[in-house]
Amino acid sequence: WSILAATSIHANYIANEKAEMDKNSPVASDVPPEQLAIQQRARLLQALRAARDKLQGNIDTFSNMYSSGVGQTSDDFFASPDQALFVANGGSVYGWAAPSGNNLSNQAIQTADSQGATQLMIKGLLARQANEKELQWMTELLNTTPEARPAVIHELVWGILAGVEFRLYP
Repeated sequence: WSILAATSIHANYIANEKAEMDKNSPVASDVPPEQLAIQQRARLLQALRAARDKLQGNIDTFSNMYSSGVGQTSDDFFASPDQALFVANGGSVYGWAAPSGNNLSNQAIQTADSQGATQLMIKGLLARQANEKELQWMTELLNTTPEARPAVIHELVWGILAGVEFRLYP
């Protein structure tokens, strides 16, 4: 869920489901305000369920990859080569990190100031401020490759999502 939330994938699926509902069965304009609020909550719940249904294949993949086996305790953290290979080579996480709509990668690309983009990525993904070393390195990287800025930001976001700190702390 952390990856789906951080990459705005979950929010985008919900927004798409709500837009589809609004298109196919719009709310009547003469609905009293108290009824409108009830209908909007019901539609949001319906959109949440539909989004989850569409994401279920990804959820199952992550659950199978990261859960402990039947009869095994999950009190201790464990990491396996399969997990690392899935994040590094599976394609899902890399694709979700790509700039799209109003996700974090796109917001960072649209932030003209490289330090601001760095802070946005670190704070948005790791829930903390960038330290001096990260700020210097990432800002330098973004400033030396302005023509490849979208690709660099995509790689940085994916790298943070694939990193140990994201997996353990957010």
